[in-house]
Amino acid sequence: MPYALLKETTSYLLAGWTIQETPEELTSRLPEHLLETFLQDVTLKPAYVLQKLAVRCLLLEMAAHWHIPYEGIQKGVWGEPLWSADPKLFLSYSHTQNFVAAILHTQKAVGIDIEAVSGRALRVFSRFAAPSEKEFLENELDATMLWCAKEAMYKWYRKRKLTFAKDILLSKKEGAFCGTVLGSHAVEVDSLLLNGYWVVWCM
Repeated sequence: MPYALLKETTSYLLAGWTIQETPEELTSRLPEHLLETFLQDVTLKPAYVLQKLAVRCLLLEMAAHWHIPYEGIQKGVWGEPLWSADPKLFLSYSHTQNFVAAILHTQKAVGIDIEAVSGRALRVFSRFAAPSEKEFLENELDATMLWCAKEAMYKWYRKRKLTFAKDILLSKKEGAFCGTVLGSHAVEVDSLLLNGYWVVWCM
Protein backbone atom coordinates (compact mmCIF):
# COMPACT_ATOMS: atom_id res chain seq x y z
CA MET A 1 0.00 0.00 0.00
CA PRO A 2 1.41 3.44 -0.93
CA TYR A 3 -0.02 5.04 2.25
CA ALA A 4 2.65 6.22 4.70
CA LEU A 5 2.17 7.61 8.20
CA LEU A 6 4.70 10.44 8.47
CA LYS A 7 3.99 11.82 11.94
CA GLU A 8 1.35 11.49 14.63
CA THR A 9 0.85 13.33 17.91
CA THR A 10 -2.09 13.57 20.28
CA SER A 11 -3.44 16.51 18.26
CA TYR A 12 -2.44 15.97 14.62
CA LEU A 13 -1.86 13.34 11.97
CA LEU A 14 0.46 13.77 8.99
CA ALA A 15 0.49 11.23 6.17
CA GLY A 16 1.47 10.78 2.55
CA TRP A 17 0.58 8.66 -0.47
CA THR A 18 2.94 7.68 -3.28
CA ILE A 19 0.92 7.50 -6.48
CA GLN A 20 1.45 4.12 -8.13
CA GLU A 21 -2.09 3.43 -9.32
CA THR A 22 -4.17 4.22 -12.37
CA PRO A 23 -7.23 6.47 -12.02
CA GLU A 24 -9.43 3.37 -12.24
CA GLU A 25 -7.58 1.69 -9.37
CA LEU A 26 -7.86 4.77 -7.16
CA THR A 27 -11.53 5.20 -8.03
CA SER A 28 -12.21 1.61 -7.00
CA ARG A 29 -10.88 2.38 -3.50
CA LEU A 30 -13.44 5.12 -2.90
CA PRO A 31 -17.11 4.60 -1.94
CA GLU A 32 -19.37 5.57 -4.82
CA HIS A 33 -21.07 8.37 -2.89
CA LEU A 34 -17.67 10.04 -2.38
CA LEU A 35 -16.79 10.21 -6.06
CA GLU A 36 -16.92 13.93 -6.71
CA THR A 37 -17.95 15.86 -9.78
CA PHE A 38 -14.38 16.65 -10.82
CA LEU A 39 -14.28 13.19 -12.40
CA GLN A 40 -16.73 14.43 -15.03
CA ASP A 41 -14.85 17.66 -15.70
CA VAL A 42 -13.28 17.07 -19.11
CA THR A 43 -11.27 20.30 -18.86
CA LEU A 44 -9.04 18.88 -16.10
CA LYS A 45 -5.79 17.26 -17.12
CA PRO A 46 -5.63 13.49 -16.41
CA ALA A 47 -2.58 13.94 -14.15
CA TYR A 48 -4.49 16.47 -12.01
CA VAL A 49 -7.48 14.12 -11.69
CA LEU A 50 -5.10 11.34 -10.63
CA GLN A 51 -3.64 13.53 -7.89
CA LYS A 52 -7.07 14.58 -6.62
CA LEU A 53 -8.13 10.93 -6.45
CA ALA A 54 -4.97 10.06 -4.53
CA VAL A 55 -5.73 12.84 -2.03
CA ARG A 56 -9.19 11.35 -1.40
CA CYS A 57 -7.73 7.88 -0.93
CA LEU A 58 -5.17 9.30 1.49
CA LEU A 59 -7.84 11.07 3.53
CA LEU A 60 -9.90 7.89 3.66
CA GLU A 61 -6.90 6.02 5.09
CA MET A 62 -6.23 8.79 7.61
CA ALA A 63 -9.85 8.65 8.75
CA ALA A 64 -9.55 4.90 9.25
CA HIS A 65 -6.33 5.39 11.23
CA TRP A 66 -8.04 7.82 13.58
CA HIS A 67 -11.33 5.88 13.58
CA ILE A 68 -13.32 8.89 12.42
CA PRO A 69 -15.89 9.19 9.61
CA TYR A 70 -14.90 10.54 6.21
CA GLU A 71 -17.62 12.04 4.03
CA GLY A 72 -15.56 13.96 1.54
CA ILE A 73 -14.30 17.55 1.41
CA GLN A 74 -16.12 20.86 1.38
CA LYS A 75 -14.77 24.34 0.69
CA GLY A 76 -14.76 27.11 3.25
CA VAL A 77 -15.30 30.83 2.78
CA TRP A 78 -11.75 31.36 1.50
CA GLY A 79 -11.65 28.18 -0.55
CA GLU A 80 -9.87 26.18 2.16
CA PRO A 81 -10.69 22.46 2.45
CA LEU A 82 -13.05 21.40 5.23
CA TRP A 83 -13.57 17.92 6.66
CA SER A 84 -17.25 17.39 5.80
CA ALA A 85 -17.97 14.90 8.58
CA ASP A 86 -16.60 17.26 11.26
CA PRO A 87 -15.99 20.91 10.28
CA LYS A 88 -14.24 21.44 13.63
CA LEU A 89 -11.26 19.44 12.33
CA PHE A 90 -8.58 21.43 10.54
CA LEU A 91 -7.37 20.03 7.22
CA SER A 92 -4.76 20.86 4.62
CA TYR A 93 -3.35 18.84 1.74
CA SER A 94 -0.96 19.15 -1.16
CA HIS A 95 -0.27 17.16 -4.30
CA THR A 96 2.41 16.91 -6.95
CA GLN A 97 3.26 14.56 -9.79
CA ASN A 98 3.86 11.33 -7.87
CA PHE A 99 3.10 12.19 -4.26
CA VAL A 100 0.34 13.67 -2.10
CA ALA A 101 0.36 14.60 1.58
CA ALA A 102 -2.19 15.80 4.12
CA ILE A 103 -2.43 16.93 7.72
CA LEU A 104 -5.35 16.79 10.13
CA HIS A 105 -5.37 18.79 13.38
CA THR A 106 -7.95 18.70 16.16
CA GLN A 107 -7.21 22.17 17.54
CA LYS A 108 -5.26 24.46 15.19
CA ALA A 109 -5.41 25.74 11.64
CA VAL A 110 -2.81 24.00 9.50
CA GLY A 111 -1.12 24.35 6.14
CA ILE A 112 0.98 21.89 4.16
CA ASP A 113 2.91 21.89 0.92
CA ILE A 114 5.13 19.44 -0.94
CA GLU A 115 7.70 20.34 -3.56
CA ALA A 116 10.25 18.30 -5.49
CA VAL A 117 13.75 19.63 -4.88
CA SER A 118 14.94 21.39 -8.04
CA GLY A 119 16.78 24.46 -9.24
CA ARG A 120 13.55 26.30 -10.05
CA ALA A 121 13.17 27.95 -6.63
CA LEU A 122 16.77 29.14 -6.76
CA ARG A 123 16.25 30.68 -10.19
CA VAL A 124 13.20 32.73 -9.12
CA PHE A 125 14.39 33.37 -5.56
CA SER A 126 14.14 37.15 -5.82
CA ARG A 127 10.44 36.94 -6.66
CA PHE A 128 9.34 35.30 -3.41
CA ALA A 129 12.14 35.83 -0.87
CA ALA A 130 12.84 38.79 1.39
CA PRO A 131 16.39 40.19 1.86
CA SER A 132 16.38 38.72 5.38
CA GLU A 133 16.00 35.24 3.89
CA LYS A 134 19.28 35.20 1.96
CA GLU A 135 20.52 32.35 4.16
CA PHE A 136 18.25 30.10 2.10
CA LEU A 137 20.02 31.11 -1.11
CA GLU A 138 23.00 28.77 -0.66
CA ASN A 139 21.61 25.83 -2.64
CA GLU A 140 18.50 24.47 -4.35
CA LEU A 141 17.65 22.30 -1.33
CA ASP A 142 17.27 25.31 0.97
CA ALA A 143 15.62 27.48 -1.66
CA THR A 144 12.99 24.80 -2.37
CA MET A 145 12.36 24.41 1.35
CA LEU A 146 11.75 28.17 1.68
CA TRP A 147 9.30 28.17 -1.24
CA CYS A 148 7.53 25.13 0.21
CA ALA A 149 7.28 26.74 3.67
CA LYS A 150 5.78 29.91 2.24
CA GLU A 151 3.19 27.92 0.31
CA ALA A 152 2.27 26.08 3.52
CA MET A 153 1.95 29.32 5.49
CA TYR A 154 -0.14 30.83 2.70
CA LYS A 155 -2.58 27.93 3.09
CA TRP A 156 -2.48 28.25 6.89
CA TYR A 157 -3.52 31.90 6.75
CA ARG A 158 -6.46 30.96 4.49
CA LYS A 159 -7.54 34.51 3.69
CA ARG A 160 -5.08 34.68 0.76
CA LYS A 161 -4.11 38.00 -0.86
CA LEU A 162 -0.58 37.80 0.54
CA THR A 163 2.72 38.76 -1.04
CA PHE A 164 5.30 36.05 -0.49
CA ALA A 165 8.31 38.36 -0.33
CA LYS A 166 6.76 40.87 2.09
CA ASP A 167 3.94 39.24 4.04
CA ILE A 168 5.25 35.68 4.61
CA LEU A 169 8.66 35.41 6.25
CA LEU A 170 10.76 32.50 7.50
CA SER A 171 13.74 32.51 9.83
CA LYS A 172 15.89 29.87 11.45
CA LYS A 173 16.86 29.97 15.11
CA GLU A 174 18.86 27.27 16.86
CA GLY A 175 18.02 24.77 14.15
CA ALA A 176 14.27 25.42 14.29
CA PHE A 177 12.18 27.29 11.71
CA CYS A 178 9.94 30.17 12.72
CA GLY A 179 7.41 31.80 10.41
CA THR A 180 5.48 35.05 10.53
CA VAL A 181 2.55 36.21 8.44
CA LEU A 182 1.81 39.93 8.07
CA GLY A 183 4.38 40.64 10.78
CA SER A 184 2.12 39.66 13.67
CA HIS A 185 0.97 36.07 13.20
CA ALA A 186 3.58 33.60 14.53
CA VAL A 187 3.57 30.23 12.79
CA GLU A 188 5.16 26.95 13.87
CA VAL A 189 6.94 25.40 10.88
CA ASP A 190 8.21 21.84 10.58
CA SER A 191 9.64 19.92 7.66
CA LEU A 192 10.65 16.54 6.34
CA LEU A 193 12.82 15.68 3.34
CA LEU A 194 11.43 12.52 1.80
CA ASN A 195 12.65 10.83 -1.39
CA GLY A 196 13.59 14.11 -3.06
CA TYR A 197 10.49 15.97 -1.87
CA TRP A 198 10.19 18.60 0.82
CA VAL A 199 7.13 18.13 3.00
CA VAL A 200 6.56 21.31 5.03
CA TRP A 201 3.67 21.85 7.41
CA CYS A 202 2.76 24.66 9.77
CA MET A 203 0.27 25.49 12.48
